[in-house]
Amino acid sequence: SLPKYIDDKVIESVLHSPQIAPKVRLMVMLMYRAGLRISEMTNVKTSDIDGDMLHVIGKGNIERVVYLPKSLKTYIDMYAELYLVGEDEYLITSRDGKMVSSTAWKNIKDAFTLVAQYKMNPHQLRHSYAMYLLLNGCDIVTIQHSLGHTDLKTTQVYLNISDDLMRSQIQKVLG
Repeated sequence: SLPKYIDDKVIESVLHSPQIAPKVRLMVMLMYRAGLRISEMTNVKTSDIDGDMLHVIGKGNIERVVYLPKSLKTYIDMYAELYLVGEDEYLITSRDGKMVSSTAWKNIKDAFTLVAQYKMNPHQLRHSYAMYLLLNGCDIVTIQHSLGHTDLKTTQVYLNISDDLMRSQIQKVLG
């Protein structure tokens, strides 16, 4: 079964917590506000960013473009300047160099446990990104392309929503 999405308020509480290190905040933002897989997030280099476009190599070695919201682009720029991240360097690093997915994941999981007492699994931020887009009026084809899914059916399964959520969304639109 697919992981459930995380309520936006929970994610925002983590993002705005002073207890969270800037690197962890950036990792959460890249997954939640750009829909990156954890492996994609740990492979982002400064040279992959062109204005508000992030060039990502995803599953199957397929490249896609992800559009960065202004808040994320601003944070990336500030982070890169503050931590002296050079041209064509990995954005997220550890003491030993490139951050590995398992270490990144542990940092993210620990942040959610510390701030929100929320136990999660890695893919929930990506699902939450997709659901956030859907619930705020984004069409499913745009979500499909943003996630890098080649088949729309994958995106439909990804956005499997409960009857209660479907009811509330229909009532919100139709009354």
